[in-house]
Amino acid sequence: MIDVYNELDRVGIQLTIILVGQNELLYQRSAFIQAKKAQIIGRFMVHEYEFTGIQYIDDLRPCLSGYDHDSEYPLGSGWSYGEGRRFPFSIH
Repeated sequence: MIDVYNELDRVGIQLTIILVGQNELLYQRSAFIQAKKAQIIGRFMVHEYEFTGIQYIDDLRPCLSGYDHDSEYPLGSGWSYGEGRRFPFSIH
């Protein structure tokens, strides 16, 4: 992957990589740092972001509103994905 990164960089293309995984990746990052593998950290593991998922009702609202406002099913029908379907609860 470093070779691909370098080749793209040579022709002026900035590569963006999003690495998604479990906490073990943090341990791997620490191992790369201890092994002085700065080229790997600098290209592929610069920033850390912990995704916590849906924890509160305010986190859930935008997810569920996508069923009613940001979707259409079947395509071309003019119906939202949630229209005409019953959900076991509602959030207002």
